[in-house]
Amino acid sequence: MLFILPVFDIGGGYLGEASFAEPMGLQMLHYTYATSGSTPEFESEKGTYLQMTTGAKKGGKETQYVYELTMCEDVVFSDAVGFELRKGTEELTYRFKDKDTCDGKVSTVKINQRWSNQLQGILNMFQTIFICIILAGGAMMFSKDANDLVLRPIERMVKRFQDMAENPLAKRSKVKKGSAEEQQYETKILENAFEKVYSLMTLGFGDAGSEIIGSNMQNGGDLDPMIPGQKMVAIFGFCDIRQFTDTTEVLQEGIMEFVNNIAKIVHMEVSLHAGSANKNIGDAFLLVWKFRKDITIEDVANAGRCPPDKREAMSSVADQALASFVIIMTALKRSKRLKLYMEDERLTERIPNFAVRMGFGLHAGWAIEGAIGSEYKIDASYLSPNVNMASRLEAATKQFRTPILLSEHFVALLSPSTQARVREIDRVCVKGSNQPVSLFTYDCDMSRVAFPEEGSMKAEYRSFSDREFVQEFDENPDIVATKTSTPEFLARFGEGYQAYKDGDWGKAKSILSRIIEEKTDSTGAHCGDGPSLTLMGVMEEYNFQAPSSWKGYRDLTEK
Repeated sequence: MLFILPVFDIGGGYLGEASFAEPMGLQMLHYTYATSGSTPEFESEKGTYLQMTTGAKKGGKETQYVYELTMCEDVVFSDAVGFELRKGTEELTYRFKDKDTCDGKVSTVKINQRWSNQLQGILNMFQTIFICIILAGGAMMFSKDANDLVLRPIERMVKRFQDMAENPLAKRSKVKKGSAEEQQYETKILENAFEKVYSLMTLGFGDAGSEIIGSNMQNGGDLDPMIPGQKMVAIFGFCDIRQFTDTTEVLQEGIMEFVNNIAKIVHMEVSLHAGSANKNIGDAFLLVWKFRKDITIEDVANAGRCPPDKREAMSSVADQALASFVIIMTALKRSKRLKLYMEDERLTERIPNFAVRMGFGLHAGWAIEGAIGSEYKIDASYLSPNVNMASRLEAATKQFRTPILLSEHFVALLSPSTQARVREIDRVCVKGSNQPVSLFTYDCDMSRVAFPEEGSMKAEYRSFSDREFVQEFDENPDIVATKTSTPEFLARFGEGYQAYKDGDWGKAKSILSRIIEEKTDSTGAHCGDGPSLTLMGVMEEYNFQAPSSWKGYRDLTEK
């Protein structure tokens, strides 16, 4: 095949294609003309050049190539083509000039490539047909081997996977050697590897267990939980189902379905936004957004001074983390299955105006990723104060009467456009730390989100997150629907909050009290402002007079 393919190429001057001599010959003619002008010597060289590069009419087809030759901007040969050439494909032009000759004037040769292009196009079609014939024949010859070596072994492995999915705890036998169906050594290796990987995965590893699986596979697949952890940096998100104790007491056996309906939405949206679910702890979920491997804890701590590519990468991950939590809140209200719980008489009697709600906390920092447990049960998870911080932020959402709390370390990673959408609501020292940290929130108005219409449960929730967005906070319908805070509101609250930090609590009281009185939802109903109410409560304890020890932050006494 390699020896036949050159037949379909007219390169190298074959069938009258333009010779490689045009550029070099043009240079030689230029110097000759510049030296002696239109002398017999030049005319002899010109004739040789045209003979090398210009053909004649053959079979009625124009094979002439050079149709115009200009020396130092003087036309020394011209023969009209007689038809219009397409520039760039049929008309080829070479130019040459030397600043030391002919006062820097240009010599030019214009070439007609129409016939060679047409012939090459015909040969390309024949080449394509020839290759298709060869490939079709080869496919037919290899089909039998493909069935024996690939398709049947894959079908066998799919069947084994289905059996495991039906009864994951069943004892799985190893692939037998020497049986009639097990003749390919490579297939036995693949199936045994599949058995080992599946055994590890059934322990509930997930994304955090990739290193554990790799280490165990390298050691022959025997389980060894005593593997050192690895330090990594990521964004940690913690979310919790509100009023879970009361809901559990009412639903009893149905609580699993209730939690799993919520988990499906949480896991799906986090996965669609480049994150992964790590722990499901009853009513709470730990979620992780890993940064790429070249991003260090120093980069996260000093995001503003990072190279642009790292800064953009971190901002993309942080924006997606916040977007996923906003979308989850919207999805909880749009879900047809979860709406059924709001109509459950047992729940509405126990919890008036019951609705499925969650609290969210987001923090960024380092953690140790690894295996926790023994050969009896292993969890692949993360240990660090930063993971605990995300949990404490979620717990504090109840104090601040807001569904989302963000740490200053996380907000520093957001893109500038997203940072403009959040507001700082307090500066505190959490329990177990003496370093103050600023807390932020993202405002959402759930009254703007419509409940689902009656219909089939098969399409009970459709996510918009699988679409491509240039700026998701301005384009994703689930986020746009909840938009509530205007720049004017953020500026007013910012003025009151700054007065609170500065210790001017009289001014802070005046501004924040007006915000509380005037804030309404999309229906016009008065809803107040959770962060403002919290700050007013703090100041009220001191009769709206900042204590002498006030440093602009307070201790958060509750976890």
